[in-house]
Amino acid sequence: MAWRVVGAAQHRRMPWKNGGGATAEIAIGPPGASVAGGFDWRLSIASVASDGPFSPFPGYDRLITLLSGDGMVLSLDAREDHRLDRPFAPFAFAGERATTCRLLGGACEDLNLMVARDRLAYRARTLAPGTDWRAGESDATHLVFVFRGTIALSGAASRAARLGPRDTLVAGPEDATPALHVEPGTLALAVTLFPASDAAPATGGQAADR
Repeated sequence: MAWRVVGAAQHRRMPWKNGGGATAEIAIGPPGASVAGGFDWRLSIASVASDGPFSPFPGYDRLITLLSGDGMVLSLDAREDHRLDRPFAPFAFAGERATTCRLLGGACEDLNLMVARDRLAYRARTLAPGTDWRAGESDATHLVFVFRGTIALSGAASRAARLGPRDTLVAGPEDATPALHVEPGTLALAVTLFPASDAAPATGGQAADR
């Protein structure tokens, strides 16, 4: 899979699996995969306009990040609450947990990563202004989503000068990814997806630098 930039205008809108909301799909793997047919990983933006349940995704690790709005309270298995009201602060949970949301104000949007834990693990970190980033592992898939601001791409592999708000760099294994520079006032999320067999037991297959 050649690396590519998915612009905000290229997101594919579709209903939630349970019909309770709408999602803008940014990217999904492997190529040709779908929610209905099964997938290894998926990155999307959900629009949440009312209280209600999340779709269950047994066997998937999830990472959710508030993008806009006042946020919500997530109730997990009716015994643990998490207040998702701080923009760009990722929260990880298991897709099989019975999860409902209660809005804290009006509608909100959130970034969602889902990873099939029997096949893949992930690491996620926030890229702050001034950060320089380049893909490391050659057997990994790399995703970089821009929350706000601009990221400059450079190097021989670069085919685009800038990533803007809600643009995403998607780079598969063996891709010659460009070097990235996070410009002033910019915040982004970098995700590395790698074989589950390579995950360190102590991490539980996932880690987030929040």
